[in-house]
Amino acid sequence: NIENADNLKYESITGFVFGPSGRLHLNKKIHLNSDFLFSTKGYSIYTFKTTINYLEMNLLLSYNVIDNFDIEIGPDFGFKISINSDQSNLDNGSFNVMDIGAAMGIRYTLVDKFTLCA
Repeated sequence: NIENADNLKYESITGFVFGPSGRLHLNKKIHLNSDFLFSTKGYSIYTFKTTINYLEMNLLLSYNVIDNFDIEIGPDFGFKISINSDQSNLDNGSFNVMDIGAAMGIRYTLVDKFTLCA
């Protein structure tokens, strides 16, 4: 997030995420989910647009609340791979190489091998 100092006009840029995921069943109610993802994040300030590309990996502990419905939480690690920016003073050294955070969400299994996550 960027603080709106001096009335800067800024907006978030909608990115995308894709990649494989896996699931390890520890018992009937508890699972480990892991994703290896490519993601884009970014922002624009006035007419300058900046997009940052990451490789991300998370490891989520998932608890099955009721049939086909899980809640999950765990760490998320992102590794910056490139930056595309209209601002000439920004380059790969302008942002941290690693992005560490927490992830949490819900998972609903519609049919075997097809799941919706948020």
